[in-house]
Amino acid sequence: MMRTSVDEIALAAFLHDIGKFVQRAHGSRKHLSDEARKFEDEILPLRHGRYTHVHAIWTEEFLTWMEREGLSFPGGLNRSTVRNLSVFHHRPDNAVKEVGGAAWIVAQADRLAAGLDRKGKDNRDTVDGPGDADSGPEKEPRTWDSFIRTSMTNPFSAVFLDKQLGEVPQTKLPLAVLGPERENFPQKAVDVAGFQARYAAMWTAFQAEIRRICNLQDKHLFFDALIEVSERFLSAVPSSTKDQPDVSLHDHSLAAAAIATVLAQWHAEAGTLETEAHIEDLQTPKFRVLIGDLSGIQSTLFRLANERVKGVNRILRARSFLFGMLAESAAIEA
Repeated sequence: MMRTSVDEIALAAFLHDIGKFVQRAHGSRKHLSDEARKFEDEILPLRHGRYTHVHAIWTEEFLTWMEREGLSFPGGLNRSTVRNLSVFHHRPDNAVKEVGGAAWIVAQADRLAAGLDRKGKDNRDTVDGPGDADSGPEKEPRTWDSFIRTSMTNPFSAVFLDKQLGEVPQTKLPLAVLGPERENFPQKAVDVAGFQARYAAMWTAFQAEIRRICNLQDKHLFFDALIEVSERFLSAVPSSTKDQPDVSLHDHSLAAAAIATVLAQWHAEAGTLETEAHIEDLQTPKFRVLIGDLSGIQSTLFRLANERVKGVNRILRARSFLFGMLAESAAIEA
């Protein structure tokens, strides 16, 4: 029997790396609260006498902040359970007593998601790896705060269209909240000197959004709102600054939550949720990937563009929304 719900496991997996955002907003561990600091020995792995994966204690800081603010998750989701599942994703053995084998589900989901989206840098002597020879302010040696001053590589730079078109220009994403403003546009070079202050400002605004959505009573509305807030704030925040920084923290978190949900349901049905060896078994098929196609989407979207029909922009937006909802509905039903 599961000690935790699938929703709690999914939420914990989605929030497991939120500490990376919080850490970059605060910088040094000296800014940790006393409440969070006392769990360092339990949460953080040790290597050569030093803590590693320090972002995990900042995830604890985030959930400690929620507790201080009196914020709870809606729909009966247990904040303490979510906390134990998420903050121990690098030391899951220390959470098994409280949440059972689900602790290993979140840990494994993080590893699988990271394996899917992370690629090593070709040049680890610079902040952002290959392509930085002409990137101006970012061509500098790694320092203690390089994890803060690393911008996200524009993922579209990896798109290959045609030999005749040549390579897509290598660009960076400015650190900003996602929106229609011009500051969100990819740039050849990004000045990272002010990233600490930008992270701090974004964190303050993010806190206000979390306060707002925690007032929602329906957990499904809360999940949708949380994904929307994450997308706006974390789409230009690199998930990893040690590897090639071309996957956002939002996308990594969403992938980890999806994998954790599937694993939780699969192992619950198989009766192996309490067995670490079964959860870490990557030979047994546990996933099924479905691919769908909406043929003729371009002609359907734009057929009125040249027909002088009034309200074309509204019609295009409505059709675009319809196609998006069709895809999402199909995924939910599947």
